[in-house]
Amino acid sequence: FLHFDDRVAKLHAHLRMERTLAEESSTLTWYSWMVFMVPEVKAPIPIMRYEGIEYSILRHLGNNNFRLHAHNLSYARDLKTGEFTDTILNPITGKTVTVGPSIITTDPGTVHNPRGFRNVNGDGTYQERYAMFRIEDELLKLDSVRGAPADKPVTHMENSCAWCNFDEFTNPNMNSLPQHFVGGYLYEYPRFLKMGGRPGHLYGMFDGKKIASVEELPSEFLDRARRDH
Repeated sequence: FLHFDDRVAKLHAHLRMERTLAEESSTLTWYSWMVFMVPEVKAPIPIMRYEGIEYSILRHLGNNNFRLHAHNLSYARDLKTGEFTDTILNPITGKTVTVGPSIITTDPGTVHNPRGFRNVNGDGTYQERYAMFRIEDELLKLDSVRGAPADKPVTHMENSCAWCNFDEFTNPNMNSLPQHFVGGYLYEYPRFLKMGGRPGHLYGMFDGKKIASVEELPSEFLDRARRDH
């Protein structure tokens, strides 16, 4: 495991891995998801895939306070064929439901500092985020957990493992490390599933990487994003 002398150094390492460490900058990531329904009394059921991007802006507010704001665009893909789709089967209700693009543009963002992070639209309370760095062969890995914001249901959590070459991490001139990542996302049933109050939640397994520009995106995804959004 790699430990840091102080919380500021650990925060800076975290930002370099997941975002970038600069006064103001942006980060683009591309990801794929596999989504499972987790009913209360049944085994988890895979139902669909997502492919998407996250575009985030990080701004240093001073005194190691960083404001993070992110936008996401994701398209559903059929679980079996991998093709883009706008319908999926809800295996619990037996009904076919419409699933449109997932577009997240209204999240007001978070502020991060050595104490943890807080939601901009919250009550000012900081949450301490679990983060552990470890060295594996030639890689530096970051295990992290982000719990539920105050306005989210209890069943809400994101965890991930990101990595880059250790030599890149030790290069002081690299403010943004070229990381890959995998993780899991636990969240409430979305409205489009029309669960009618049935108990349970969704679990998403994802992987992805930072990219330098939209030109690195697969042409099928990029063409649709440019055409539709």
